[in-house]
Amino acid sequence: MDTSDQCAVLLVEDEPLLASMMEIYIDDLGYQYVATVDNAASAVKIAQEQAIDLVIMDININGSVDGIELYALISDIQKVQIIYVTSNFDDDTFTRAMSTGPTAFITKPFSEIQFKRSVQLVVARLSENEESSLTSSADQDQYLYIKKKLKLQKVSLDDITDVEADGRYCRIYTDQDLFYIRSTLKDIETKLPTHTFWQSHRKHIVNIKKIQSINLRAESIILEERTVPISRSNMQKFKALYDRL
Repeated sequence: MDTSDQCAVLLVEDEPLLASMMEIYIDDLGYQYVATVDNAASAVKIAQEQAIDLVIMDININGSVDGIELYALISDIQKVQIIYVTSNFDDDTFTRAMSTGPTAFITKPFSEIQFKRSVQLVVARLSENEESSLTSSADQDQYLYIKKKLKLQKVSLDDITDVEADGRYCRIYTDQDLFYIRSTLKDIETKLPTHTFWQSHRKHIVNIKKIQSINLRAESIILEERTVPISRSNMQKFKALYDRL
């Protein structure tokens, strides 16, 4: 992940001095600082207008809506990761916060290194689990439209090297990017033209145009930048394919 371009951070904090410190830390880390607000209404307004990846949320903020309730409101608008910041973690507050599935907790007072390490761990997880979705289109034989955050990104099929299944998700590798999509390999296969994309393995689909060679001994396909497995059952199919190329 290009953190300066893709990790957008919203701070929700009602202590001005602490907020200023966290802004500096975010800037030091090279992430995209969105804004600092101290109440639910302002945070919701920003979430409606801008794409956000991570919210660093004080639980006790100004107004009648606390940080835990605010996270639910933001989640109804867009999917974000949450780090709760608080000085008061009584059992009831902790139980309520845990029920929302936070990525991390930071307890006040905290040091600069504690704050930065916590945020860096969350951003690293974002990079590994960045989720997108596919959208069908009229020109599906040439492009896929992949929803990434609040944008539809037009991806040429010629740029896709391969697709890899990973549990409930799939990774779509392109020449320039990586998309992490909550979808089955079978569903993605239905959106790809069969004359260009072949399933080489139960977990892999490859773009035939990107194949550099097939290692028969190692049962693997050499792409331009990656090596992917090929099952024995598909080996003969690929050998026949290469005979026709």
